[in-house]
Formats: sequence, C-alpha cells, structure tokens
Amino acid sequence: MFKLNNLSRRISSVFNGVKKGLRLTTIRERRKMIFLFFSSLLLAVIQTAVLISIIPMVQLMIDPTKLPTQNVFSWIEPLINLIDGRYFLLLLAGGIFTLISLKAILSWLHLGWVSGFSAHCEVRLSSHLMYRILTSNYSWLVQQNTARLREHLFGFVSFWSRQFIRSFMRLLSDLMLAGIIVAVLIWANPLSGLIVAVGVTLFATAIFVFVRPKILEIAALKRKSILMANNISIEAIFGVKEVKMAGAEDEFSALFYEQVSTYAHGDADGQKWVQLPRITLEFFAYAALIGTATLITILDAQSAEISGLVFLYGLSTLRLMPIFSTVVSSLANLMSAFPIIEDLEKLIAVTTLTETAAPKDVVLLPWERIVLEQVSLTYEGSQRSAISDVSLIIEPGKSYGVVGPSGAGKSSLIDLIVGLLAPSKGSVSVDANILKAEERRTWRRRFGYVSQKPFLLDATLRDNIIFGSHSITNQNSEEVKQRISRAIKLAHLEQVVERLPKGLSSRLGEQGILLSGGERQRVAIARALFRGADILILDEATSSLDTLIEQEVASSIRTLHGEVTTIIVSHRLKLVENCDEIWVLNNAELVERGAHSKLMETCDLYHRMVMQIT
Repeated sequence: MFKLNNLSRRISSVFNGVKKGLRLTTIRERRKMIFLFFSSLLLAVIQTAVLISIIPMVQLMIDPTKLPTQNVFSWIEPLINLIDGRYFLLLLAGGIFTLISLKAILSWLHLGWVSGFSAHCEVRLSSHLMYRILTSNYSWLVQQNTARLREHLFGFVSFWSRQFIRSFMRLLSDLMLAGIIVAVLIWANPLSGLIVAVGVTLFATAIFVFVRPKILEIAALKRKSILMANNISIEAIFGVKEVKMAGAEDEFSALFYEQVSTYAHGDADGQKWVQLPRITLEFFAYAALIGTATLITILDAQSAEISGLVFLYGLSTLRLMPIFSTVVSSLANLMSAFPIIEDLEKLIAVTTLTETAAPKDVVLLPWERIVLEQVSLTYEGSQRSAISDVSLIIEPGKSYGVVGPSGAGKSSLIDLIVGLLAPSKGSVSVDANILKAEERRTWRRRFGYVSQKPFLLDATLRDNIIFGSHSITNQNSEEVKQRISRAIKLAHLEQVVERLPKGLSSRLGEQGILLSGGERQRVAIARALFRGADILILDEATSSLDTLIEQEVASSIRTLHGEVTTIIVSHRLKLVENCDEIWVLNNAELVERGAHSKLMETCDLYHRMVMQIT
C-alpha cells in the first residue's frame, strides 16, 4: 500500500508540474494547443493507416492465396473479390504511397506549427516578464541580482518554451500514436494485444519511477550551477580592473571552471539516464515479439493468422520502440523544466505590483510648485529611516543643490521627488494635487536624469540623443532636426559633433567608449533636453570627472538656468554653490536649506564640508 501511495504521489507531482507549466501560457495559446492536438491526432491516424495497409500488401506479394484473417484486415477480401489481385495490389500500393506522402507533408507542417508556437510562447512570456520587471516596485527592483533576472528572461523562458512546450506537444503526439497502434493490436488479437498493452504500461511506469528522482536531481543541479556560472562571469567581466589589481584572475577562473564543469557533467549524466529507457525498451520489445510469436504457435493458430500477426507485431514494435523512447525522453525534459517553471512563477508573483502604463499621447501641462510635506521613507525590512520628516518646495526654472555625508539620504530624496518610490509617511504633491501611484510614470516624463555613469547605447550620437522619445517617427523631419540642434547647443556638444568622423551619424561604441567622461555627461543632458524635460537631475554626475571637465559640465548646467529646473546631487560643493537653494541632509533629516552664503553662516555641517574641501 505504501508503494502504491508513493507511486501515486510521484505521478501526481508530474501532473501538477505540467499544470504549472501550462499556467504560464495564455488562453489564446491554449486554444492553439487544441488545434495542434487535433493535428497530432490526424497525423497518428494516417501513420497507423499506413502500418495496417503495408501488412496485407506484403503478404499478398508473398502468397496471394493466403490473406490475414484478423478483424483489422477484414476489408481486404471483399475488395479482392471485386478487383483482380494484380490491380488490387497496384491500387493498394498507390493508396499507401498517397498516405505516406500525406504523412510526410503533414509531419513537416506540424513540426513547423509546433516550433512556431513554442517560439511565440517564448517571445510573449519573455517580453511579458521584462515589462513586469521594469514596471515593478522600484524598491524591490534595486535589491535584485541582475544576473539572475537576466537568466530568467533569456535562459529560463527559453528552456520552458523549448524543453517544456515542445516536449509536451511531442509527448501528446507520441502517446496518441502509441494508443492507436495498441488499439489496433487489441483489435487484431485481443489476448496478445491486452498482454502488450498491460506490459508496456507496467514497463513505462517502472521506468518512470526509476529515472524520475535522478532526472529531477540533475535538473536542479544544472539550474544552480548555470546561475552561479552566469553570476561569476558577470562579476568578473564588469569588475575586471579590480580583479586584475587584486590578482584574482586565477580565483575567478577556478570558480567559473567549477560551476561550468558541474553543469556540463550534469548534462552528460542526464543524457545517460534519458537514454536508459530506450536501451531497456529495445531489449524487452524484441523479447516480447519473440514471445508473442511463440504464444501464437502454441495456441495452434492458422498459418495466415500467424504470419499476419507476426507482420503486425513486428512493424508495430519497430514503430513503438522509438515512440516509447521519445515518450520517456519527453517526460524527462518536462521534469527537468519543473524547477525552472517554479522560479518563473515566483518571479511573476513578486512582480504583481506594477505601475500603470502612461498614455503615449499625454500632454504635460506646466506646473508651478512641487511640495514635499513631512515626507518619511523606510525601506522594507529596514528599521532605520532613509528619509525622516522632510518638507521642501520646488519652483520652475530654479536650481537646487543636494549635499550631505554618505548615507544621508540624498538618493532616496531624489527617488521620492521623481516618483520612483512612494513615501512611507507624508506626501508629494504637484500644484496641491498629491502624486498618485497611477500618475508616477507620466510624472517621470518631466525629468531628465544624468547619473555618474550615464547609460549610452552602442548606436549613433543621434540615436543616443533621441533615446526615450517615444513619439519620434521620423528622425529626419525638420522639427526633430531643430530640437536636436537646440539640445546640442544647450548641452555644449557642438565641438563633439564636429570632432566625430560622421557627426551625428557616428557610432559611440559600447557605453560611449569613444567619448570622454564629460562628453558622455553632456550627451545625457542633451537627451534630457531633447525629450523636453523641464526638470533636470544630476546625481553625482561629475564625481568621476577631473576638475577641467567638471567645469565644462558646470558651464553647460549654468546656461540652463531659467530654461529648466535643475537639481544637483554632489559631494563637490563647488558645483552647487551657485544654486538658488541648497538642501543639507544628515542622518536622513533636512538639517538646513538656503543659498550658499546663508548656509556658510547658519549651518555648521555645511561650513565644515566647504572648509574641508578647500
């Protein structure tokens, strides 16, 4: 009883895993699967018809006087009585050739349909996950491992579509064909047919119970090792300078070798276990064929009946062997996808809190005041406030500086202003209207963001300036050219355009490698201005630049005064001393605000920071 319960649980776990895998498909995709199911059924019927037709043709060619007597061949005798035997053979051969041609064409079409369907599922789910990740809660997103998310988007989704979806459709097709062939065997000879059916079922169950734990173990091992290898490679490549300076090349190479070796040997081990059922099946299939023929002889069946059954069972065995081999292989592929399917389900579950999509044609109206009123922010799982009881007013066209020691809350304050984070207490309002969750994506269109390492495409300078402007359909229109020229002029990019060999059409290389640090910053500023951003945020944008280049960027920023509102986060106080208002943060609190001259007299922390730098 215990063994039966254990077997029942294992079979139930497989069905549950299949259900989870199918839950990742949409209703429309499931309807498509129904169409593919009927396509597989038609293909199975045609293949079985070919099998049944070949046997009497071969027998008639050997001995036209002896016909198989089983029910499955009962349609032959009336036809021979009406048609001459020679012409009947020609007609039968023509019919078989037609069926084989139809099978070949339908097999090719069905394969294309299944491959196209799995490709559609892969593209749809991968794009859907990317959208969910990008629109998920920002505080959750910044805590995630980027290598792991990338592996979900590409590796896991690809594995699900190519291993699970394709294997599932192949499994259905093979099971239908096997079922029809077994039904024909039972029809031909109920006793021997039932023996074959029961024997095959018991054998398949035994093989499944035997290989399942090992396949699942190997799948989990491969999944873990490939994630680790991916993570190690990304860390090593992105931190290659630090790796070299620390002399850690051998250490990272050894770690990577260990994980890749685990994955490769696990995959090789898995192939061995997947092929075990085929090897075992061949042995039992041939033994069953010999045993069946012996049983028929013992039962003193007529010679025509014996030859008909031998032909039928022989061809059926040859056809069933690869079928049952691929059935076990498909089951193995399904089970190896189960851990990945669970990971994908978890990712979907944690990205359910998404932001409302912003209408692309929304008109951004002018604003007069942004008010932060007693705003506090505490990150999930943290006991310490990142921002505590901060109140501020931001007005159009003015410049603001944000300074303070590391960990004072500068970046968190910016995230609250732009709507990346929602305050735990207090409110952020625009012209007396509190910023709601469904308005945040539209609100962020007003901002241009320039970081310490601005994101640049491996594309032309023009493409990098236009990036993020969704409404642009024709880059060569006069309006777009004028907007690009204005952004270049305000960002002081004219000399860069002249220096590049193809001007605006010059490619900048990966992460803008053909530009200096200051030039990359100015491209990011030009991008923000082209988009029509009326609030420009520079978040430690000059911290990695030398003094001369910093002065160039500062000059570009000063020319924007009155044109756009600027908020400058910097530990280099020289960059913010000309701002209309400077906010001094310390320990998550706003300790003082005002112009540079005022803060030098009233704020001890600001005075010490300035004197320390000078």
